[in-house]
Amino acid sequence: MSLGLADIRGFIPLVLKFILYLRSRFDPALRQAARFLKAFEAHGIARMQIGRLLPVTLRSKSIPLASFSSADALKPVLTAELLDWTADLWGLQRTWLDLAGGSDSYQGPHRHCHVYKDPEAMAVCLDEALMRIPVSPLDLRMLVFATTKEAFLQPTSDPIVIALEEPAGELDDQLLHRYTMLSEGWQLDHTPCLINAVSLCRMATERKINIRGVVVSHRELKRLVLGRSFIPEARRKCRGIWYPEDVLDDRRTGRSHDLTQLRNEVNSFLGTDRCAKR
Repeated sequence: MSLGLADIRGFIPLVLKFILYLRSRFDPALRQAARFLKAFEAHGIARMQIGRLLPVTLRSKSIPLASFSSADALKPVLTAELLDWTADLWGLQRTWLDLAGGSDSYQGPHRHCHVYKDPEAMAVCLDEALMRIPVSPLDLRMLVFATTKEAFLQPTSDPIVIALEEPAGELDDQLLHRYTMLSEGWQLDHTPCLINAVSLCRMATERKINIRGVVVSHRELKRLVLGRSFIPEARRKCRGIWYPEDVLDDRRTGRSHDLTQLRNEVNSFLGTDRCAKR
């Protein structure tokens, strides 16, 4: 069967993409430039909008707008200062931008608070985030990604992802957000993980932090856990919302679920007033 002109034109972009992939495999500087651009696109910023977000100190460097059009064009002008600013703007792990991986337990792009089995670390992470919020605790949001709306009531072996979303600025009428990962491959059928997740929700509720449950596919959740996806990308693939904080209130869960043991374990985990809002 012969190929028509339309078939050939459709095939060319795939070939070019494959060539770029092969080049990036052997050129770390090109891969770094590609990660830089990917970070902005994942947060909803088009390449040609990046220049409008640059602070004055970087605008004075006279970086041409065309430099943000591709990884090839960006590669010669990419500096440590530009990478530092990007990491701070989006809350990214600098090591991820440097192709050096992430933390021991999370290899993805976002910065990560180590809070597992550590209620004091949970309190510090939430309180420090609140200090960065200029107006109201409601401007800070805890996102809880799961594959079902019954994640806390009927735990499965699927992972759960918990992250903080905080304001990072705005562009035109678009609000920008940065994210901090709180979980690290937690599975709710493992009791300590369930207790940690519910404890985070309780501490957020006590601090008047808004909680939003996001239902996504198992595949998308796995990509988040493995660090192959950005949190805002997963959020755009939302299949529904749920209310993680309901597990703390019998009036919302109803009497069909006996959560007394879980709540007692959460109380024991959190201890007395050492994790109260400071």
